[in-house]
Amino acid sequence: MAGERKSALSWWGWAAWGAVCAASGILYPHLPAVVATHFDASGKPNGYMSRLGATIVMPIIMLALIGLWNVFWRIDPKRAQYAGFWSTYRFFGGIVVVFMGCIQLWLLLHAIGVPGSSQRVPLSLIGLFVAILANYLPRVSPNWLVGIRTPWTLASEETWRRTHRTAGALGVATGLLCVVCAWVVPIHFAILGILVLIVVWAALSTILSYVYFRRG
Repeated sequence: MAGERKSALSWWGWAAWGAVCAASGILYPHLPAVVATHFDASGKPNGYMSRLGATIVMPIIMLALIGLWNVFWRIDPKRAQYAGFWSTYRFFGGIVVVFMGCIQLWLLLHAIGVPGSSQRVPLSLIGLFVAILANYLPRVSPNWLVGIRTPWTLASEETWRRTHRTAGALGVATGLLCVVCAWVVPIHFAILGILVLIVVWAALSTILSYVYFRRG
Protein backbone atom coordinates (compact mmCIF):
# COMPACT_ATOMS: atom_id res chain seq x y z
CA MET A 1 0.00 0.00 0.00
CA ALA A 2 1.32 3.41 -0.96
CA GLY A 3 0.21 4.83 2.38
CA GLU A 4 2.75 2.66 4.21
CA ARG A 5 5.48 4.95 2.88
CA LYS A 6 3.69 8.12 3.97
CA SER A 7 2.71 9.80 7.21
CA ALA A 8 -0.86 9.07 8.27
CA LEU A 9 -1.24 12.80 8.91
CA SER A 10 -1.62 15.49 6.27
CA TRP A 11 1.23 18.02 6.05
CA TRP A 12 -1.05 20.78 7.29
CA GLY A 13 -1.76 18.72 10.40
CA TRP A 14 1.95 18.73 11.20
CA ALA A 15 2.05 22.45 10.41
CA ALA A 16 -0.84 23.06 12.82
CA TRP A 17 0.99 21.21 15.57
CA GLY A 18 4.14 23.25 14.97
CA ALA A 19 2.17 26.49 14.94
CA VAL A 20 0.49 25.61 18.25
CA CYS A 21 3.86 24.83 19.84
CA ALA A 22 5.25 28.15 18.63
CA ALA A 23 2.19 30.13 19.74
CA SER A 24 2.21 28.46 23.16
CA GLY A 25 5.83 29.43 23.63
CA ILE A 26 5.18 33.02 22.59
CA LEU A 27 2.17 33.38 24.90
CA TYR A 28 3.84 31.69 27.89
CA PRO A 29 5.35 34.87 29.42
CA HIS A 30 1.97 36.61 29.31
CA LEU A 31 -0.01 33.88 31.09
CA PRO A 32 -1.07 34.12 34.75
CA ALA A 33 0.54 31.72 37.22
CA VAL A 34 -2.62 29.57 37.20
CA VAL A 35 -4.66 29.00 34.03
CA ALA A 36 -8.28 27.81 33.85
CA THR A 37 -8.35 24.76 31.58
CA HIS A 38 -11.77 23.26 32.30
CA PHE A 39 -15.25 24.76 32.65
CA ASP A 40 -18.54 23.49 34.06
CA ALA A 41 -21.93 23.46 32.34
CA SER A 42 -22.51 27.11 33.27
CA GLY A 43 -19.20 28.19 31.79
CA LYS A 44 -17.45 28.74 35.12
CA PRO A 45 -13.85 27.47 35.56
CA ASN A 46 -13.59 24.29 37.62
CA GLY A 47 -10.19 22.99 36.57
CA TYR A 48 -6.79 24.67 36.55
CA MET A 49 -3.17 24.10 35.53
CA SER A 50 0.06 25.87 36.16
CA ARG A 51 1.28 28.20 33.44
CA LEU A 52 3.82 25.61 32.30
CA GLY A 53 1.26 22.80 32.28
CA ALA A 54 -1.24 24.85 30.30
CA THR A 55 1.48 25.55 27.76
CA ILE A 56 2.91 22.06 27.17
CA VAL A 57 0.25 19.46 28.02
CA MET A 58 -1.95 19.95 24.95
CA PRO A 59 0.96 19.95 22.44
CA ILE A 60 2.20 16.72 24.04
CA ILE A 61 -1.26 15.15 23.77
CA MET A 62 -1.47 16.27 20.14
CA LEU A 63 1.91 14.69 19.38
CA ALA A 64 0.85 11.45 21.09
CA LEU A 65 -2.32 11.41 18.97
CA ILE A 66 -0.27 11.88 15.81
CA GLY A 67 1.87 8.91 16.81
CA LEU A 68 -1.15 6.73 17.54
CA TRP A 69 -2.81 7.78 14.28
CA ASN A 70 0.22 6.38 12.47
CA VAL A 71 -0.05 3.10 14.37
CA PHE A 72 -3.76 2.34 14.66
CA TRP A 73 -4.45 1.72 10.98
CA ARG A 74 -1.54 -0.73 10.82
CA ILE A 75 -3.10 -3.02 13.43
CA ASP A 76 -6.68 -2.78 12.14
CA PRO A 77 -7.95 -6.23 11.05
CA LYS A 78 -9.47 -4.44 8.04
CA ARG A 79 -6.17 -2.77 7.17
CA ALA A 80 -6.51 -3.51 3.47
CA GLN A 81 -9.58 -1.25 3.32
CA TYR A 82 -7.52 1.88 4.07
CA ALA A 83 -6.21 1.98 0.51
CA GLY A 84 -9.70 3.03 -0.55
CA PHE A 85 -9.96 6.03 1.78
CA TRP A 86 -6.35 6.81 2.69
CA SER A 87 -6.64 10.52 1.88
CA THR A 88 -9.77 10.75 4.06
CA TYR A 89 -8.03 8.95 6.93
CA ARG A 90 -5.14 11.41 6.72
CA PHE A 91 -7.61 14.30 6.59
CA PHE A 92 -9.40 13.04 9.71
CA GLY A 93 -6.12 12.94 11.60
CA GLY A 94 -5.24 16.43 10.44
CA ILE A 95 -8.60 17.97 11.33
CA VAL A 96 -8.50 16.45 14.83
CA VAL A 97 -5.07 18.01 15.38
CA VAL A 98 -6.28 21.37 14.05
CA PHE A 99 -9.33 21.24 16.34
CA MET A 100 -7.21 20.47 19.40
CA GLY A 101 -4.81 23.23 18.40
CA CYS A 102 -7.65 25.75 18.14
CA ILE A 103 -8.89 24.77 21.61
CA GLN A 104 -5.37 25.22 22.98
CA LEU A 105 -5.03 28.67 21.46
CA TRP A 106 -8.45 29.67 22.76
CA LEU A 107 -7.55 28.56 26.30
CA LEU A 108 -4.36 30.62 26.28
CA LEU A 109 -5.97 33.70 24.71
CA HIS A 110 -8.88 33.45 27.13
CA ALA A 111 -6.43 33.23 30.04
CA ILE A 112 -4.75 36.50 29.09
CA GLY A 113 -8.06 38.23 28.45
CA VAL A 114 -7.83 38.81 24.71
CA PRO A 115 -11.02 40.51 23.44
CA GLY A 116 -13.23 38.14 21.47
CA SER A 117 -12.09 35.00 23.32
CA SER A 118 -15.67 34.27 24.36
CA GLN A 119 -16.57 30.85 25.71
CA ARG A 120 -18.91 30.56 22.75
CA VAL A 121 -15.89 30.20 20.48
CA PRO A 122 -14.92 26.65 21.55
CA LEU A 123 -18.59 25.62 21.38
CA SER A 124 -18.67 26.87 17.79
CA LEU A 125 -15.49 24.94 17.07
CA ILE A 126 -17.15 21.75 18.29
CA GLY A 127 -20.03 22.30 15.89
CA LEU A 128 -17.71 22.99 12.96
CA PHE A 129 -15.63 19.93 13.86
CA VAL A 130 -18.71 17.69 13.81
CA ALA A 131 -19.95 19.16 10.52
CA ILE A 132 -16.60 18.76 8.77
CA LEU A 133 -16.04 15.18 9.91
CA ALA A 134 -19.64 14.22 9.06
CA ASN A 135 -19.24 15.66 5.56
CA TYR A 136 -16.42 13.18 4.91
CA LEU A 137 -18.09 10.15 6.53
CA PRO A 138 -19.53 8.77 3.24
CA ARG A 139 -15.97 8.43 1.92
CA VAL A 140 -14.90 6.01 4.66
CA SER A 141 -14.67 2.30 3.84
CA PRO A 142 -15.48 -0.40 6.44
CA ASN A 143 -12.83 -0.52 9.19
CA TRP A 144 -12.53 -0.87 12.96
CA LEU A 145 -11.12 2.58 13.74
CA VAL A 146 -13.07 5.45 12.17
CA GLY A 147 -16.70 5.84 11.21
CA ILE A 148 -19.94 4.41 12.61
CA ARG A 149 -18.79 1.00 13.77
CA THR A 150 -21.78 -1.05 14.89
CA PRO A 151 -22.32 -4.82 14.59
CA TRP A 152 -24.59 -4.13 11.62
CA THR A 153 -22.32 -1.80 9.63
CA LEU A 154 -19.36 -4.12 10.15
CA ALA A 155 -21.40 -7.13 9.04
CA SER A 156 -22.55 -5.61 5.75
CA GLU A 157 -20.75 -3.26 3.37
CA GLU A 158 -24.09 -2.09 1.96
CA THR A 159 -25.31 -1.24 5.47
CA TRP A 160 -22.04 0.59 6.12
CA ARG A 161 -22.42 2.61 2.91
CA ARG A 162 -26.06 3.57 3.46
CA THR A 163 -25.56 4.37 7.15
CA HIS A 164 -22.58 6.64 6.51
CA ARG A 165 -24.30 8.43 3.66
CA THR A 166 -27.35 9.28 5.80
CA ALA A 167 -25.41 9.88 9.02
CA GLY A 168 -23.04 12.17 7.15
CA ALA A 169 -25.90 14.41 6.01
CA LEU A 170 -27.46 14.37 9.48
CA GLY A 171 -24.08 15.13 11.04
CA VAL A 172 -23.52 18.20 8.88
CA ALA A 173 -26.92 19.53 9.94
CA THR A 174 -26.17 18.68 13.57
CA GLY A 175 -22.84 20.49 13.47
CA LEU A 176 -24.37 23.62 11.96
CA LEU A 177 -27.16 23.55 14.56
CA CYS A 178 -24.48 23.33 17.26
CA VAL A 179 -22.85 26.50 15.88
CA VAL A 180 -26.21 28.32 15.94
CA CYS A 181 -26.87 27.03 19.45
CA ALA A 182 -23.46 28.27 20.60
CA TRP A 183 -24.31 31.87 19.71
CA VAL A 184 -28.09 32.08 20.18
CA VAL A 185 -28.75 30.10 23.36
CA PRO A 186 -27.61 31.37 26.80
CA ILE A 187 -24.19 29.90 27.54
CA HIS A 188 -25.31 27.66 30.43
CA PHE A 189 -27.95 26.10 28.17
CA ALA A 190 -25.79 26.09 25.03
CA ILE A 191 -23.32 23.56 26.44
CA LEU A 192 -26.12 21.13 27.34
CA GLY A 193 -27.90 21.79 24.05
CA ILE A 194 -24.82 20.96 21.99
CA LEU A 195 -24.23 17.79 23.98
CA VAL A 196 -27.84 16.68 23.42
CA LEU A 197 -27.63 17.39 19.68
CA ILE A 198 -24.49 15.28 19.30
CA VAL A 199 -25.85 12.41 21.42
CA VAL A 200 -29.09 12.38 19.41
CA TRP A 201 -27.11 12.29 16.16
CA ALA A 202 -25.00 9.37 17.41
CA ALA A 203 -28.09 7.49 18.60
CA LEU A 204 -29.94 8.03 15.32
CA SER A 205 -26.93 6.84 13.35
CA THR A 206 -26.78 3.66 15.42
CA ILE A 207 -30.51 3.02 15.00
CA LEU A 208 -30.26 3.64 11.26
CA SER A 209 -27.50 1.08 10.94
CA TYR A 210 -29.79 -1.54 12.46
CA VAL A 211 -32.75 -0.51 10.29
CA TYR A 212 -30.68 -0.64 7.09
CA PHE A 213 -29.26 -4.03 8.04
CA ARG A 214 -32.71 -5.48 8.71
CA ARG A 215 -33.95 -4.18 5.38
CA GLY A 216 -31.05 -5.91 3.67
